[in-house]
Amino acid sequence: MKILIVDDSEFWRKILGDIFKDHEVEFAGDGLEGYFKIHEFCPDLVISDLVMPGLNGYLLCRIVKNTELKDIPFVIMTASSDSIDKFWGKYAGASEYIQKDSEDGIKRLKDYVASLRPIHECKRSKDDFKSSFERALNGLLVKSTIENEIRKFFIHIDDMNYVVRKIFDFVKSMFEIDDGMILIFKSDSMDVYTNFENFEDKMKRIFENLKTPSNLERRITYLDKKIYDSIDDMIWVFHQDRKENGAIFVARKREFSNSEKEMFSNVMIEVENLLNVGLTFEVYRQYSFTDKLTGLNNLRALNDYLDELWKNREEFFFCMIDIDNFKRVNDTYGHETGNNVLSGIGNMIKHLPSDLFSARYGGEEIAIVSKRKDLVEIVESLRSRIESTHFGPVKVTISAGIALSSGANSYTEVIEMADAALYRAKHEGKNRVVVAK
Repeated sequence: MKILIVDDSEFWRKILGDIFKDHEVEFAGDGLEGYFKIHEFCPDLVISDLVMPGLNGYLLCRIVKNTELKDIPFVIMTASSDSIDKFWGKYAGASEYIQKDSEDGIKRLKDYVASLRPIHECKRSKDDFKSSFERALNGLLVKSTIENEIRKFFIHIDDMNYVVRKIFDFVKSMFEIDDGMILIFKSDSMDVYTNFENFEDKMKRIFENLKTPSNLERRITYLDKKIYDSIDDMIWVFHQDRKENGAIFVARKREFSNSEKEMFSNVMIEVENLLNVGLTFEVYRQYSFTDKLTGLNNLRALNDYLDELWKNREEFFFCMIDIDNFKRVNDTYGHETGNNVLSGIGNMIKHLPSDLFSARYGGEEIAIVSKRKDLVEIVESLRSRIESTHFGPVKVTISAGIALSSGANSYTEVIEMADAALYRAKHEGKNRVVVAK
């Protein structure tokens, strides 16, 4: 087996050379010499010290792993016991990280070497070593720069609209694109960010590469409407857990070079990671503020919304709705029917005007918050529709109490006033809407 030992210590070069004297061994006194020796000698294994002048073991490992010789096993062997050094060794791509002066360090190294098989084929670079070295360093610099630029957006991950716009600006600046479009897929819809005024033909081009259906409901955001006569384009499809969750389309009036296409792929890998984190965050946030059964907001979201209204001193109406005789529904027809009633009513409420804020308050109680003065009429219409609707084998009615925030000392008082009005509605015979006096 061909082994290259890279170490600035003559003492350790001799020790390791003696240990592996039955193998074909070459030596290098520092990282830069080691890099050139790897190309010349084409070893089956590299054993490198960590701390060396010029090019240390981390950098040597990272550079090698970014060349056509990346499959050569690489062992970092050092006197350092620092856990951070160990972490960076693994991050750099080292196969093993071994402490020189540990009790089992030499034994571990011997066992590792015994487990290896010689590399039969060595992919040598056709370029000279200097060009290969420069290319590897350039690749590391580019990768690091892309990672740093994309990761700046992670602090804004709670605002996907902002993140997507920033991604678009970054890609536009880097590749000097004229036109672009980013699609983000949700469960039953997609967000479309584009600067194409007429983008239907571009959509067709994108969906030629997708399994996702193109007839999802669209929410369009125009970034900057322009019309260009583009002649070349690039498309990238984003995935998470093998499922398509978006795509990007960029085009310009001149052709993309091979190096630009390769760079585009590198950038998109980082963008994909960013989008996956953002979409996962949105799902968690949705679960965190959404009632699973009704699809409405939950109590936590309601309290946050009311708190914001109150801090801004905005006047609002609060409506508390309760399903009449709901316990009897559960007792007679079972909890599954009761759940169907709740989800059905929740679906009706979701289709009320979009400026209403609705939430499941608890049990069979649902709250609606609005600044609209016609809230009483809206709730009355809802009550009438529920009364005439069959939810499976059962029909139900609702009672509601509505209170205005004006004059209250806290939003909790407003809730209590609406609750008192609801109690009156129940006491007066149910299936009615009562406004607090």
